[in-house]
Amino acid sequence: RSTCTLWFAFHEVFAFSPSRSQYLYLSREIVSFDLFVNPQSSIHQEKLACMKEKLQMDGIAEERRICLEREKLELLQRRDDREMEFKERQLLMDEMKTKGDLRLKELEINNRFELEKIRIEKEMELKKMELQLKHGCKPT
Repeated sequence: RSTCTLWFAFHEVFAFSPSRSQYLYLSREIVSFDLFVNPQSSIHQEKLACMKEKLQMDGIAEERRICLEREKLELLQRRDDREMEFKERQLLMDEMKTKGDLRLKELEINNRFELEKIRIEKEMELKKMELQLKHGCKPT
């Protein structure tokens, strides 16, 4: 730095406060003033390097964020697909159960009908035999 830059930098960094009788530290002003006075200074170069590094890090962070979002969406899509498959299987099982239940009801009704039919036939045969015995006829 040149002597002039140091003198101005000193006055920019430290401002005298008569009410407190002390110098106040103003760090931001020195950086901006130094960049304005001497753009080729090492502070300027360091700041540019830091800005480039920050931009690179921001870019990397943004890429990672995008990658994580993409992975998150893929996981959500796979989960949704599995849920749909599960629901479809559940519906098929419910449908098969319903068909099975209907078939069981149908068989139950048919069995009751057949049992009732057999009971009625046996009752008819019994009544026929009773009538034949009552009238003295030989049962056939």
